[in-house]
Amino acid sequence: MSIKAKQSATIAQLPSPAARRAALEKQFPTWPRHTLATHFSNTCEKYANREFIGTIDDTATYKEIWEKAWQYAKGFLKLGIKRRDHIAILMENNTAYPALMIAASLTGAVFIPVNTMLNKDELGYILSQSDSRFLVMQQTIKGNHPAGTIASLLDDADFQANSQLEHIICLENGKSELDNRFHSWRAFCGGAASISDDTLLERWQASNYPDEVGAFIYTSGSTGKSKGVMLTHDMLLRCAYSTCLSRAIEDGRITYAPLPFYHCFNIIEGILAMSFVGGSLIAPNRFSPLSALEMMEKYKVNDFLCVPSMLVPLLNHPRAGEFDLSHLFAMWCGAAPAPGPVWKKAVEVLGLTEILTGYGQTEVSSSGVTTELGDPIERITTRVGRPKLGAFVDSRNLTAVQYNIKRLTVTQEQICQQERLASLRSGATPSRAAIIKSRKKQQKQSIRMSGSVRGCWPYR
Repeated sequence: MSIKAKQSATIAQLPSPAARRAALEKQFPTWPRHTLATHFSNTCEKYANREFIGTIDDTATYKEIWEKAWQYAKGFLKLGIKRRDHIAILMENNTAYPALMIAASLTGAVFIPVNTMLNKDELGYILSQSDSRFLVMQQTIKGNHPAGTIASLLDDADFQANSQLEHIICLENGKSELDNRFHSWRAFCGGAASISDDTLLERWQASNYPDEVGAFIYTSGSTGKSKGVMLTHDMLLRCAYSTCLSRAIEDGRITYAPLPFYHCFNIIEGILAMSFVGGSLIAPNRFSPLSALEMMEKYKVNDFLCVPSMLVPLLNHPRAGEFDLSHLFAMWCGAAPAPGPVWKKAVEVLGLTEILTGYGQTEVSSSGVTTELGDPIERITTRVGRPKLGAFVDSRNLTAVQYNIKRLTVTQEQICQQERLASLRSGATPSRAAIIKSRKKQQKQSIRMSGSVRGCWPYR
């Protein structure tokens, strides 16, 4: 059977987007408000033996990621981590990365992914500005030596005066001797043995607050200094779930995303989105067109997350047509515009049937809008889409997939509270019923502006 015929057979077996969304609805009839740790506790039990994370050098199942997270969390407790302490992570993509994110949540700490391409001054700024008390890092990253950079910062008087950094945990992957101010990776992991499960469970239970900040993710700083965006556990998980719903991600999807884990795109649209469907994320720490084609064939990838600067050389590679990509049918290409001919070539060369783009920013937990499955290429190249399905949820009385009609206004109860405060200042005391009645007209106008309950906003 030819590759095209095999691809057609794969697509024919795939449930419709409506059916896939219905399956997600069935799993989450109401929105479960969880921390990252509680979410992954459930997910890693449900999909224990499925492969979760794959890199060039390593793979790990959901169960193995959870076991790593549990060990790392105990290691942090051994070093005296407190609730709401800040943990900076300076590492390239590996299986330890998502486990460290979960470990931070288990201990009630805040996870701070750090760009591995920063220079000394930029690193010093983020570590100081973020009030990071812990730093987990690799000794070397792609020929650079961040361990030496951090050691140099520790000797800097200005950094010493402005930084709260106390513990540096270093994964040795270089040839030079480790600075004696660092904790070795072996010592960090070994420290877990002295912490009981009950001690960690007690900390986890004391940290189970979905509306507390779970991560600081720094912006690119394109218009000034990079800024740390405070994202709660619930924000991160809601955005990832709304991605699953908007893209109609099926159970067990295999996604190839050669994007860094320090960026919100791969954290939300990759790691967290796959966790909702028991999917696998193949996320190498470097990209080349040939290695991408090889890995997509090897892992029978269904989905490709990329940016145009990756997509174009891959499509133009002379061997692009030689690989069996018969399982591939979906692609999200974003972060920069791509002209129509690029999208058309992607459909032709890769045999894609579900393509989309979107727009977002770190401040909204990655993506906020996406195009719809089935949109024509002309629309994809000239629009960034409409608000994602399920992104706005009132968990008290709406299902997880409904848009909250009140998203352009506050809730009625909030209106009443605001009006009462205003009336107290002015001396008047209108009743709750009178306040609601006076706002009926505004609310109707809001609903007309926002489209249907399912959130079908018109393109602008």
